[in-house]
Amino acid sequence: MVVNFQSWLDPFIIITALPAPSPVSWALFVTRRRSNVPSLMGAIMSIGVATANSILVVTFANDERQAGTTR
Repeated sequence: MVVNFQSWLDPFIIITALPAPSPVSWALFVTRRRSNVPSLMGAIMSIGVATANSILVVTFANDERQAGTTR
C-alpha cells in the first residue's frame, strides 16, 4: 500500500480504520455461539468492506486536496 499511495501516512490511516477481530469474538461470547465458518467469513468480510471504504475515503480526500478544495 505504501508503494501504491507513495506515502506512509495514507496506509497508516487506512490500517487504523480497520475493525479489530475482538468485537466479533465478544459478540460470539455474549450470544453464546461458537466460532464457526460463517462467523469467521463474516469477520473477514467486515474487514474487507472497511478496507475498501477506507481506501475510497483516503483517495477522495487526496483528490480533493490536490484540487485545492478547502475543508
